[in-house]
Amino acid sequence: MNLESAKKMFKTNFLGPDELRLISDRINLHLPKSIPDIEFDLEDVDPKEYVLIFGCNQLADMAALSLKKLIDIFGFQYKPNDVCFYNQDWYFNEDFANRTLLDRWYLVQKNVHDETRGKIPDNHLHGSLPSAILCAYTFFTWWLIRNEILWPNDYIWCSDTDSHNDQIYVGKFTDKDDLNRSGFSIHRHLSIKSNYGSIIAK
Repeated sequence: MNLESAKKMFKTNFLGPDELRLISDRINLHLPKSIPDIEFDLEDVDPKEYVLIFGCNQLADMAALSLKKLIDIFGFQYKPNDVCFYNQDWYFNEDFANRTLLDRWYLVQKNVHDETRGKIPDNHLHGSLPSAILCAYTFFTWWLIRNEILWPNDYIWCSDTDSHNDQIYVGKFTDKDDLNRSGFSIHRHLSIKSNYGSIIAK
């Protein structure tokens, strides 16, 4: 499928080079001169359920587009009518905080499937889970272009793990108890290891 056909199919869920150029005052991307083709089959994809987004590896100043770079851009301070990261920095020295995207197209699901809620993702899903940088990139570009918050109350499992092999999850922008503490969250799910156990007290 060519880009024009994909744009007609996905409508407002299409974030291509033209849309990304509109936000260059906040995220000034180094878009390749030749935009690659869409490499996956869209025939069975519901365009209402997904964002079709062009991922970019670098900013215009040739800095790698990573989670840490997005934090430099959006910061931790909540402001009305803007977006930011949740104020924590535990992951700054983790490898996944420096990972980047490829210059290619991505499909990102807009809503959590209800049957997956409250469950650790099955092993067969791990190859399909998004990376933390892809989720953050989609979240922030979507807000800048569409003025809508993705996953305002939901956490999204990611394909990344930290140095202790704990799985990363992100999202849940809105803090309902204190709006000023709102921000795009990055957390790790502590996996059960041999140093977890029980004692008895009477």
